[in-house]
Amino acid sequence: MPTNPLASFSWIAMRTSLRLTDTDFAWLECELREMVDLRNKLVHHFIDQHDIGTSDGCRAERDTLRGRIVLTVA
Repeated sequence: MPTNPLASFSWIAMRTSLRLTDTDFAWLECELREMVDLRNKLVHHFIDQHDIGTSDGCRAERDTLRGRIVLTVA
């Protein structure tokens, strides 16, 4: 048995870069900020802001989430 248990693991490293115009960079930065804000609201505040204790409440919030997914992907 090896003395270093990680010695038997393989790994790979990868690096990617994008070249954007100033306009495209500003647009992408704005979109990413909005996505992170939405994620943070969903992860940290969803239960506090929505009625998930009833079937009707769960259905309403399911529809809300579906609408947000469509807006995010579109």
